[in-house]
Amino acid sequence: MNYGEVIQLLRKKANMTQAELGEKMNVSGQAVSKWENGLSQPDFETVRKCCELFHITMDDFSKMMKGEEIAPAAAPARAQDGASFLGVCTKCGKAIGPDDLGESSPHLLCKDCVAARKKKIAGEVKFQREKHRRRVVASFIVAPIVAAVFILFGIVGGEWWVGLLLAVFGFTFAAQLFWEGFVPDFVLGSLHIFGGPGVIFEFSLDGFIFLIAAKIIIFAGRLLLTLVIFLGGCLIAFLLSPFTFIPAAVRYLPFRESEVNAVVGAGQKEN
Repeated sequence: MNYGEVIQLLRKKANMTQAELGEKMNVSGQAVSKWENGLSQPDFETVRKCCELFHITMDDFSKMMKGEEIAPAAAPARAQDGASFLGVCTKCGKAIGPDDLGESSPHLLCKDCVAARKKKIAGEVKFQREKHRRRVVASFIVAPIVAAVFILFGIVGGEWWVGLLLAVFGFTFAAQLFWEGFVPDFVLGSLHIFGGPGVIFEFSLDGFIFLIAAKIIIFAGRLLLTLVIFLGGCLIAFLLSPFTFIPAAVRYLPFRESEVNAVVGAGQKEN
């Protein structure tokens, strides 16, 4: 017998259709049909899952391929009891019964895999909460320092109201740099490195000197242009920061565990 013939024999002894076996193996009925008709061959992991599903060993499977009879205690007919076999865990490949069912939708998972996923999600949520806390604490340490510097600048300059006004802009700007929102996105978005043009040069000593000089000039120009645009982006974000501060604070300061849990959980389920 080949692999497909053994699988077909096991399936028929268990009174299962190709579609039913495919559902329990998390494959299509067409895939089972191809195995049984010799059009494709299941891989080792699939054979292992099949053995777990029908409660036989890999050694029993090999014996069946050689045409040998297997012990009655390991007979695949044990799989006839539909209530004892719900399918195979899509994560670890373990055969699942009613007492070991962790999740049936969107994927069939055993209790151990579901518990491991929940533990990983809880760990990620804890990490994100601590990261959020550090950002908030840092923002309310740095922002008052920046505001105090501007106030001191205004007092020393004899224009206290200017210092106070700049302190408001400085506080809202510095605080939002640590949060997620318009200010950090705009500042980082303005930090764009520009490419330089190619340089054609003569293959000679003067040509090499010209190439080196041109590269230095182009590099300096790119650096200057990048710096100007970055400072311009910082200035725009600085001027707009008082108007974006309250919406950003309302959106970012409260740690919404449910949102983080939903995002992380969705990523875990996809994996």
